[in-house]
This record gives sequence, C-alpha cells and structure tokens, in this order.
Amino acid sequence: MEKREKKRHRFLRFFRHPRDSSPDPAQASRLTSTAIPKASQTPSTPVSPDPLSTTSDPSLKGSASVVAAAVNDGSRTDPHKTNESLKLAVEEYIKGLTPAEKAAFRYGPSEDDLLARAAKLDDEHKGISSFRAHTQKIAKVLQLCNQFMPSVTIGIQANPDISSIVVGGVRLVLDIGLRFATFFDRLTDMISRLTDYLKALAIYGSVGDDRITAAAAATYGELLRFCQRVNSIFVSDAGGRKSTVSIFFKQLWEPFETTFGEMDATIKHHFSVVDVTANAVQLDWLKTRGKSEDKDKFLTWLAGAGADFDERHIDVFSKKHPGTADWLLNSKKFESWIDSPESSLLWCYGKAGTGKSVIASNVIEHFLRKHLFDTTVGVSYVYYHHTDGLRQDLSLVIAGMLLPICRKLDEIPDWLNKHRKDGFSSRAVCRTDLFCAVAQKFKQIIVVIDGLDECRKNDRGRVISFLDAVLEFPKAKVVVMSRKEDDIVDAFESLKYGKVLKIELRADDTIQDIKTYVTESVRSLRKGSYGKKLHLNDESLERVIVDSLVQNSRGMFLWAYFQLEHLCEVSEARQDRQIREALDCLPSGLNETYIRMLHDIEAQPEYHKRVAQNTLMWILNAKGPLSGMELQYAVSLSLNLDSDPGDVILVDRKFLVNSCRNLVVDTGQFIGLVHYSAQQFMESSGFGHIGLPLSSIENTHYTNELLAYTCLSYLRHISFQGPWGYVEQAFKLMADWPFCVYAAQCFDSHVEHSQCARRISKRCLAITDVVFKNQGTITAILLLRRIRPPCHKQALRAAASSLGTSRTDPISVVYSSNLIKVDQIAEKYCTLDPPADALHLAAANGDEETTRFLIDYFWETNKLDDRGNCALYYPCESGHAAIVSMLLEHRADPNVACGFYGSPLQAASAKGHEEIVKILLDHGAQNDVRNTKAYYSSALDASIQQRNQKITRLLIDSGVDINAPCGVYGTALQTAIGAWDYRLANELLDEGADVNANTATYGTAVAIASSNLNMEMVTLLLDRGADINALGGEIGSPLQAAISAYCVIGMKDMRVVNLLLERGADVKVGDERSGTALMAAAAGGDKTFVNLLIDKGANVNAQGGKYGSPLQAAVQSKDVMNFGKRRAIVDLLLNLGADINARGGDFGTALHCASSRGLEDIVELLIDRKADVNIVCPGVGGGSTPLAAALRNGHMKIAAWLIAAGTQDLRPVFWRNSLESSFVPFEAAFPDLF
Repeated sequence: MEKREKKRHRFLRFFRHPRDSSPDPAQASRLTSTAIPKASQTPSTPVSPDPLSTTSDPSLKGSASVVAAAVNDGSRTDPHKTNESLKLAVEEYIKGLTPAEKAAFRYGPSEDDLLARAAKLDDEHKGISSFRAHTQKIAKVLQLCNQFMPSVTIGIQANPDISSIVVGGVRLVLDIGLRFATFFDRLTDMISRLTDYLKALAIYGSVGDDRITAAAAATYGELLRFCQRVNSIFVSDAGGRKSTVSIFFKQLWEPFETTFGEMDATIKHHFSVVDVTANAVQLDWLKTRGKSEDKDKFLTWLAGAGADFDERHIDVFSKKHPGTADWLLNSKKFESWIDSPESSLLWCYGKAGTGKSVIASNVIEHFLRKHLFDTTVGVSYVYYHHTDGLRQDLSLVIAGMLLPICRKLDEIPDWLNKHRKDGFSSRAVCRTDLFCAVAQKFKQIIVVIDGLDECRKNDRGRVISFLDAVLEFPKAKVVVMSRKEDDIVDAFESLKYGKVLKIELRADDTIQDIKTYVTESVRSLRKGSYGKKLHLNDESLERVIVDSLVQNSRGMFLWAYFQLEHLCEVSEARQDRQIREALDCLPSGLNETYIRMLHDIEAQPEYHKRVAQNTLMWILNAKGPLSGMELQYAVSLSLNLDSDPGDVILVDRKFLVNSCRNLVVDTGQFIGLVHYSAQQFMESSGFGHIGLPLSSIENTHYTNELLAYTCLSYLRHISFQGPWGYVEQAFKLMADWPFCVYAAQCFDSHVEHSQCARRISKRCLAITDVVFKNQGTITAILLLRRIRPPCHKQALRAAASSLGTSRTDPISVVYSSNLIKVDQIAEKYCTLDPPADALHLAAANGDEETTRFLIDYFWETNKLDDRGNCALYYPCESGHAAIVSMLLEHRADPNVACGFYGSPLQAASAKGHEEIVKILLDHGAQNDVRNTKAYYSSALDASIQQRNQKITRLLIDSGVDINAPCGVYGTALQTAIGAWDYRLANELLDEGADVNANTATYGTAVAIASSNLNMEMVTLLLDRGADINALGGEIGSPLQAAISAYCVIGMKDMRVVNLLLERGADVKVGDERSGTALMAAAAGGDKTFVNLLIDKGANVNAQGGKYGSPLQAAVQSKDVMNFGKRRAIVDLLLNLGADINARGGDFGTALHCASSRGLEDIVELLIDRKADVNIVCPGVGGGSTPLAAALRNGHMKIAAWLIAAGTQDLRPVFWRNSLESSFVPFEAAFPDLF
C-alpha cells in the first residue's frame, strides 16, 4: 500500500508541471499558408523561408480565414485576379504624398541594408545593460511585410509600384528608428502594431467584394499616413534633423504619439468594418453554397426516378438539320397562338414518320433559348416512346417535367425538399398537385408533349387530365405532337380549361424540309459521316437520289431515312447500276419498308439471324418493360438455354441491334423497335403472305414457350435464404442476378400463353419441377413477385411483410401466379384441397377467375392467413380494384387491422389507389383502425404523409375526425405541417382544426411550423389562437423548436425567432422533457441566440430536459465541427453565473459529460474554473466520478488531468475489470512513474 501511494505522489508531481498548450510552429505555419501568397508572386519582396512567430493584435481575431476559405472555394473571387477597386482606392491615398515623399518611400533602404546596420548596432551595444536587440525587432517587422504585403501586389497587379511605395514607407520608418536610437523602441513598437494588421488584410485584400475593399484600402492608407508623418517629423527636406531634442520632444513627438493613438483607433475602426463585412460576406456565401448544394442533391434525387428527358431531347434535336422544322415556328398560326394572353393548347398532328419529334424538339429548343434567363417562365417537356415502358407511368412523366422547372428555382421549396430529406422515394413528389404547386412560382408555364399517341391508350386520359390542370394557370401554353387518334380528339374536345388550336402536319408543309434533309444527308454520307458511306461513281446520281427520295417520301422523314440506310448498303458493291435499280423499286410506304427489313434479316448468316429473331421475340412478347441490360441477358440466355447463367457471355449490344437491320434502335436505357409504326406493323401482320418463314416470331405458343423456359432456367440457379425482412440481402439478390425480377414476375404468364390445346411442352413442365424442388428458389420467387418499382427499402419491407404466407412450397407459387390456369401444373401440385391461404394468394395476384372460384367454393373471405392478414388487404395494396369489389360483395370486412400499412384502407391510401379508397369508404371502411405495428397509424396519416390531396380530401369528406390522433406528429393539422403540406394545413384550419391540439409526443402545430422555420404558417397559427408557449412534445415550445432548427442548418435568419419574441414567447418556459430555449441555443453552439435569450431574461441555471442545464447542453453539443463555438459558449455561460457543478440530464455534471466524451478543451476549461473533480453522480457519465467516466471511455489524457487536479478516489484506475479492453493501464502508459 505504501509503495502504491508513493507511485501516486510521483504521478501527481509529474502532471502538476505546467502544460504548454501552444501549437507546433510547423503546424501553425501550415494553417496560415493557404491564405498567404507565394513568394514567387512578388520577386521584389522575397518571403523568409523560416518566418518568425508573430503576436497579432487581439482585435484582429475574426473570420478572415473563413472568408479566405469562401474565396478559395473556386466559386468566388480568384485571389490572383486584379482587384481594380483596391488598386484605385490605394492610389487615391498615394496621391496625398508629395513627390519627395514618394521618392523617399520608393528608393529607401533595402532589407539587407537595414538588417546589416541593425546587426552592427547590436554588436556595438552588447555590453550595455540596457541593450536592445535591434535585429530581432527589425526582422520581425520586415518578415511581416514580406509575408503579407504581396497581397497588395496581387490585388493590384496592374500597378505593382503601389505596393513598393507602401513597403518602402515601412522600411523608411525602420531606417529612421536606427538613425534616431532614442526613439527606436517606440517607433518599432508602433510600426509592429500597425503591420500586425497586414496578416488579415492579406486575406481580405484578395476578396473582390466592394464592401471590404473600401475599408481595407483605408487601413493601408492609415499605414501610409503614419509613415508620412514619421518622415515629416524626423527628416527635413534636405535630410537633416529638424530641431533640438527637447523642442522636438515637446512640439513634435508628444503630439505625434497622440496622433498615432488616433491612427490606431481609426485603423481598428476600419478593421472592425472589414471584419463585420467579412462575416456578412461569409454568411452570404454559406447561404448561397448551402442552397446550391441542397438544390443539387434534390435534383439528383428527383432524376433518380429515371425520367430525365434531357438525353432524349438532345438526341432528337441533334437529328435536326439546319434550316428544317422552322416552318411551324414561323407560321402565323403559331405566332398568334403564342402571343395570345389566354391559356391554350396547340395540337400538331400528322401521320407516322412526318418528323413530329424533331419539330417538337425544335419547339422545345425555341422556348428554352427564349426564356433561358427569364426566371418567371418555366419550360417542361416530355418525350413518349413506345419502347420506354417505365416512362408510361404518369408519376415518372411528372418527375421528368418537374426537373427543368426546379432547375430554374433559386432554391427548392422546403415542403418539396422534405420528401428527400425524410427518405421518401422521388415518386412521392411526382403528382399533379405538387407539379402545380411548383408551377405557381412562375408567371407562365410552357409544356411540350411529344408522341402522346405512343402513350398507352389506358393512360392517355390521366395525362390529358394533367394537361387540363396545367391549363388552369394563367397564360399556360401546352404543345402536343401526335398522330390523330379518336380518343385524343374526344379528350381535347372535353377539356375544362383553355382553348385548343389544331395544326395538321401535311406533306406540303414538310416537303422543303425533306429536300434539305435528304440533300445534306447524301452529301454527308458520301464523305463517310455517321460511320457509313454512300459510294457513287457518277456525280449526277446524287441529284437523282435526292429527287427520287423527296418525290416518293410523301412527307415522311422516317421513310427517307430508311431508304438512305438501304442505299448505303447497296452502294458497297461500288456499282451505280445497283443503286439505280434500288431507286426503281423503292417501297411505297413504311410497311413495305419493314417487310424489306425482315427479308434482310432472313438473308443474314445463321447466328446473326438467330440473334435478330430472339431479339424481336423478346421485344414483341415481353410481359413487362425490359431494360437494355435485361434484354441482353434475355437474348443471350435464350440462345444458350442449358448453360449456367453465370457462364453466359452476353451478346454484344451493338451487334444485337445491327442484326435486326434497322428494325431495332438502342435509345440508351431501352432497346426497342425503331418506331411506333414498326410495332403496329409487327403486331398486326401475318408473315406467311409475304413469303417469310418467321414462325419463331409469329407463333405465339412457340415464342412464349421459349421465353418461359428461359425464365425458369434462370430462376433455378437463384436462391434466397434470408428472413423475409432482410432487405439488404434482397437488394444483393437483385444486383447479383439482373434478370431475376422480370423472370420471377413474368415466367408464369409466358407458361400460360405457351399452352397449345391446354398443354405445355415437356421441357417446360420438367424445368418447372426442377424449380419447385428448391425451397430457396421458391422463397426468392415469392418475394420478387411482390416487388414493384421503385425498389426502395420501404417497398421491400412491405413486400416481405405482406407476402401472406411464410410457407415456401410449390402450391404457394401456383396459387399466387397464373400457373393455377395451367392444367398440367395445377393437377400435379394442387391435388388436395386448396391451401388455407389460397384466396389471399389469388387476390394478391389479381386473379379474378381463381378468386371467384374460391369464393364460390364457400371460402371464408375474412379468414386470416398465418401472417395475420385478411384476403382483402392484398388487392388493396397492389391496386386490383375488381378483386376488392368482389371480396366486399361477399361480406369481406374492410376494418381488419393487419398488414405492413395497418389495414386495407391504410394500404390503399399509402399506395395512392384512389378508386379503391372510394370503394372501401362506400363499404364502411374506418380511418383509424388501430394497429400498433403498422407503418402508418391511420389512412389519413398515410395520405397526408404521401401528400396525396385527393385521397386526403376523400377521407375528410367521409367524416374523419380531423382532431383525432393521426400519426407521430399528432392530429391531421400537425401531420400536414410536419409533412410541409401547407395547402392542406390551411384547408384543415378552415374546417375547424384545433390549433392547440397535441395528441402525440412531437409538439404542437405552431411548434412544428416553427421547427420548419415557416414564417407564414407560424403567423397564421398564432392569428388563429395558437398558444405561443405551449409545451408537451419532444421539440418543446415554438421558440425552442425554431432555435433548434436554426442551429441545425447554421442560418442566422432570425425572423421566426424574432416573430415569436415579438408575439410574447416566454424565454423561460420549459419542462422536464424538452428543457428550455436557452438549452437549445447552447446545444446548437450559437452564441447569438444565447446572448439574445440572456438579454430577454432566460435563466442560466434552469433545470430540465435531457441536458439538465444550459451549461450541460453546451458541453453536450454534437456538432464536432463547432468545438471552438462550444468552448466559447461554455465560457460565456460560466461568466454569466452558470452553476459549474449542477447535476442532471443524461450525463450528470458538465465535467462528467466532457470527461466521458473526451472533450479535452472543455475539461481543461472546467478544471481551470474550479469544477469539482470529486463530485459523485451514480449511474451517469459512464461512472460515478468524472475520472471514472474518462477511464471507462478510454480518455487517458483527461484522466491524467483529473488526477492532477486532485481527484481523491483513484480506485477506477486500478479496477481493470471495469475498463474496456482497449484501455491501456497507467503502468503501461507511463512506465517511468511506476
């Protein structure tokens, strides 16, 4: 025991030695080097390789380095660029010098001369007791000049002579000091003090902000004035002494010292102006950068929906030849239409191949250029394409139209950006009402739709309803390009808003454009452009080709394009006669052209032909959209049916397209038929009458059998072993097996359609048996069949939880797919009675026939499966309205609490199935079916969170209590504000929503609005009677919520805080849960708010909340980047009387918290301010004392400081069992002491 006590005393003595906290000189040099110009930039003033350390004026501490960071970001001023304003400002000060003074400053002593003379004086006076080190003082001043004056030269490169005058003035003062030794110390002290400002001015001088330039130039001017004054006092025009010492001292020196004090004060004033202005510049820059970064993140997130039409626009517009497609823009009809002040729709229709897409791209480009810099006009556009199945979805189309208008916004609205920040899929904002909400920010909206006829017929009505909503805006203009379809004609005639102007695209309108296109194309092809060449021997043949193609085109660019492609191939024989023969038998239209392409495919080598046939089979018979990558896999697998998918070499994408002889085109994301007319031709033609043996394409049974076998062969190799909810493994499965989603979701449809006389092939039945023997494969199929794009985590969790069965056997796959309609499979795997969850599986698949059969089989419609879900839940989630109606007609209960979303109505609301919501409400579905495990607490909660105002309105109109609990935020009003849906919040207020309701643990409506920093909503709620000091949630009072939000985003825009204070917010209000506003400000590291609240009477020693007190809140700040702010606020609170030993909160005292978290600067400060190192707080801070807290978390340096500060209980040091394994004992850390 005695030996251990001796070790302890030695340890204490060791740590009681003063600690040098000064930074490493090398480190300090590195910290400032980025703000200091390089020596090479100013050859006349070389920088010392080993600069002396300097002690700057305390008043110089500020944001110079931060401003430099803003400048050096690259988005602001170039520090090496001439600052014309600084140049002119400094020149104005130099004009005040006399010619003699300018000469004296410019041609004064050199640096080497000054240092040599100083060294000589030092040698002469070493023996004197009052020896002054002249060299050291002079070197310091010269070093400052050399180090920081290059900023002047950089700022005014147009006239470097200016900086030589400033530097020369400083050297002249040093020369006078050496010559007049009595005044040396005072003069060098003065000049040292003034040159201390140069460090920050070097940084500020590179900032091209006029607000900073004026004050910076004034500071340089005062430095010149000082040098001028010294020169005038000490040196006559002839260079001699001006008076006796006594007279000089009284009449000149003493007044000069007074003047210097005024100069110093003036410089400080100018510098304070620079510093404050620099802070403002920094704040402006941070705000702008923050908004820009936030906007970029939102646009990237929105583009992730996969509907960015920019690439399509660039591709189409690049096909436009100069001088073509302008006739529409120049027509009187178009000019009068666009000049009309009323909202209207222009419908340009024409037959296939007339260049409608190129004309549309020209119209789009016209509007984009015209309104490029006009932020009041938004231009959106859509390109429909028959190959792009995913973009047929209206939500994705809206996403594509939101992108260009959101790019024009200075910043993304908070209510829109919140969807991204809250982790929602980008589809959450792809709705008509949200597009219209964004469109309201513009004075005019212009929308161009190309290829409306290529939109699926069932979806066109929704698209036209969207356009009708756009036309409700003043001056809205919509352009639509399409063929003339009857349903489009009828829809346009029944629009509610705006007039419709029709322009038919006729051959006469485009004949000149086609001539231009063909002429330029022939010339380019003869030169070998586009990777192809048209070989002609006879120059006159060029004119024959142009005339023939123009005459026979009948206004169809596409037809002319196909003939040029064909002529290039014919010309490879280098015989003009072959070309003339081809011109004599040109196909009469597009259909005959497609027939020629099919003949070309049949004439290819066998492998080329097989690739082409397989490609066309997949494109024409796929049951869902295939990406380009999926099509490559599909074709490659169907060519190698019995090979392992992992060993298959993908068919080259370019080869795949070329093998189809211009019938197929690669659009980037998708590979599909070259034109919508080609798809119609392929789907409507029988190939027998054209003499082509294309049974592999034409025979539906054969094609689907091949596709089904391909899918099943692929599926047999995949397996899913993880639990249903293991989302990461599901993502990995889809990444490792790119074709698995299509194969799992569509194999059954191919099997069903492969039946011939209700029989499937033997090999198809055999491969099905192989797949059904692998339980892991069955698990994967059941999971993948429930997934719908986009495949985000919530969708996967919902799919996994709503599978309806945890059983993985073949019968589950049969009843949940179209295999139930294949007799051979149904007879083999469904020999017994249907399984207990058969109805659930059939309903989830949308199988009306099987569902009705099971109901007629006296199946109980309300029976729950082994996951506790009713049959009705599944079609409500997946959107099968007919199944929903069928089940409800047979007494299905719509109010069963079940499923991932909570109930059938909540599932339909969450997934946006408006029709199903109507059906359920008509059958008595309730909004608030209680399900504590559900993702949403009610249907209203789901619709508000998804910002689906139509469904929300349906629910409210059905009599839902808007003041009842509605999700984590509270009532519908609180939820709407939490979801940034202020339009709905206004509607709820108009319908009598309780502004002071607080049915949840988050906060009141006005507190949530304050947290969102929405000035208008806060004002509205207060005007409606909201309690400004109401508590009751985790975000606390409105004032506390606003301050916390400001601190999180780092903004100093205090409008909401000021509004709350003006309206009577109590700065002292708080409770045990949320604490006080002062705690929020301290935790946020914001000194401005801390001072403001203290000035308003906030209690610096208030207790409560998770922090315990404002001091503890400051210590617990989680922003590791603001450690300097944290120390400043802790110091401020202590100066204001904060109890340094106050207990409470999650950590105990402030010292407990700092010790536990390893905050060395705070621990040091608290110890210096006499914090009790022996205070005991059982159960908090990782231990009962600060020392125990530090040791338990491995902070040995802090532990050493605490011991040195007098901690008495040293038992934690020796309790190894209480320490983490990473802790190094003191004996090992300090072997010399033990």
